[in-house]
Amino acid sequence: MSKHYSCSCGEVYENTLCLPDFGTNFSAGSSMYLLRNPRSENTNIKSLVLVHGYLSNVQSVGDKYFENFLEVLAGSNWLGAVYGFSWDSLGIDTLITQVLWGALTPIALLRKLNVFSWPLALLNAYSNIVRHWESAKLNAKVASNFLPSLLVQEFCGHKSRPKISFLAHSLGAKLVLDAMSMHDKSKSLFDIDNLILCGAACGNDYDFANILNNIEGSIFNFFNSSDYVLGKIFAAAESCVPLGISPLTIGSNRVINIDCEGCGHSYLKYISKFSNNLIFMN
Repeated sequence: MSKHYSCSCGEVYENTLCLPDFGTNFSAGSSMYLLRNPRSENTNIKSLVLVHGYLSNVQSVGDKYFENFLEVLAGSNWLGAVYGFSWDSLGIDTLITQVLWGALTPIALLRKLNVFSWPLALLNAYSNIVRHWESAKLNAKVASNFLPSLLVQEFCGHKSRPKISFLAHSLGAKLVLDAMSMHDKSKSLFDIDNLILCGAACGNDYDFANILNNIEGSIFNFFNSSDYVLGKIFAAAESCVPLGISPLTIGSNRVINIDCEGCGHSYLKYISKFSNNLIFMN
């Protein structure tokens, strides 16, 4: 069974990109959109699924996120289809979202709020961050439960067994790891190839050995020890060390750690690292 994609759901027609609506009416559910058709007629070609992190529910933010990734892929040797997996993190507070993205420092946030009582303002900012983080984390967990069924719906009609890789940023990395923790390749209709995690906003206590046993490729961990969002804000909201600030050491040559020192928590800076590392192998 094949699935037709119209321009409204993200397919590329003659190099014109039409992305899904990320407006205020964006559903709290999860959706997967075809962003770019495969560039080869090879039926064994791989597919790449992009998974965003904590996003503001502003259309321009979601549009730009996928557009930037596609710009990088356009200059790479990736021949397969590209999909965008969208989930609603309920990041409706734009200022808080900017802090969690690393685009705005906590000090700059206080200045934008134009407050005079710094201790009270700092407490309010912290409370808002934790509140939004808990809400987004819960939504990520819900979305991880929907991801497998969306993959089956999309790829079940392929003539050959599909091979799918994930490229996930921040809280999106947690979403993917939660989904892969439930993945059993012996019962699956498709193969999972590589997991590419960028600034992963999650703990490092997953059963990575089991995850590796159920995927065909490798785990790429793009980490940054100076990531303020993960090192400070994540640490304040969680009681564990985030995966995205240090190498993942589990004694496997299928785990590839890439140091992204200086990237902050910005996915734009992680993108520049993608272009310097030839990981998009067909």
